[in-house]
Amino acid sequence: MSNILEVINMYPELKNHIENSVCDLNNKKVGLAVSGGGDSLALLLAATMWARKSKIQIMVATVDHRL
Repeated sequence: MSNILEVINMYPELKNHIENSVCDLNNKKVGLAVSGGGDSLALLLAATMWARKSKIQIMVATVDHRL
């Protein structure tokens, strides 16, 4: 993702995917794995926006592949 507008534009789609597929809304937690690259950081930003608005705890893991 090259800029913040792209992240904001993908937010509704990401929100629907998280809420319908990967989030445990009963426990108010979601896990996210990122690589540290641009796309992953954009995903992290959008997921953080969603988590704050939804009052969901987000846990993030990253692995340095040394690529």
